Amino acid sequence: MSTQKSNAIFAMTAFVISLIFCPFSSLSAQRLCCEGDVWLRWTEDHREDYVKGYILGRAAGYSDACYRMAKYWPAPITLGDKKNPLSKCLKEVPDFSRGPEYFAQQVTDFYTKYPENRILLTTEVLEALGDGKSIQDLHQHPPFPADTPTGKSASGH
Repeated sequence: MSTQKSNAIFAMTAFVISLIFCPFSSLSAQRLCCEGDVWLRWTEDHREDYVKGYILGRAAGYSDACYRMAKYWPAPITLGDKKNPLSKCLKEVPDFSRGPEYFAQQVTDFYTKYPENRILLTTEVLEALGDGKSIQDLHQHPPFPADTPTGKSASGH
């Protein structure tokens, strides 16, 4: 087979493959809708268990990252010193001290009060709440300003 025919076959194959994968790549920035609907179908116990797992995982991951960072810090770290990098890092751990029941109810209230924001992931809602934002703040400034299936922007615009 000549080089010219091989190049033509290669080009045609590449073109066909690109046609097959182009529609999928254009959808990759979109989300499936709507995690909030799934949350609202769960029982209260299931929601609270989800939040417990999220809080435990988030706290463990955050503190683990702080301690790993401390291993690579060039200067010795004194634990009693409030200005050391480890203390500063651990101060930034999200605040879930109100308990899983409170946060599960906040997520439920958010998805109930703002159905247009049900496209937001439960982890995004919990992250915002752990950072001290209210559900109203989250509704007004969502982390993912995408359109919902109704065509209305998740940010209300």
